[in-house]
Amino acid sequence: VPPRARLTSEIVEQIDGTGLERATHHLGNRVAYAAAMGQGKSATEGARSQTARTEISALATEISERLEALAESA
Repeated sequence: VPPRARLTSEIVEQIDGTGLERATHHLGNRVAYAAAMGQGKSATEGARSQTARTEISALATEISERLEALAESA
């Protein structure tokens, strides 16, 4: 969803309303993601856009770190 779309702010409001922590990193609305998928690749493999690869890597790292923290606290 484009970042300035009304739907984006509605989704953010709904997530914030759950009381759950929202991810710090997010993915932009990029052609690179669709292009990579059309090639049967992930954005980190097929995207020509360094920005797309950086976004994917940052979000993946954040998710991994959160999962590790949850596992350690269990």
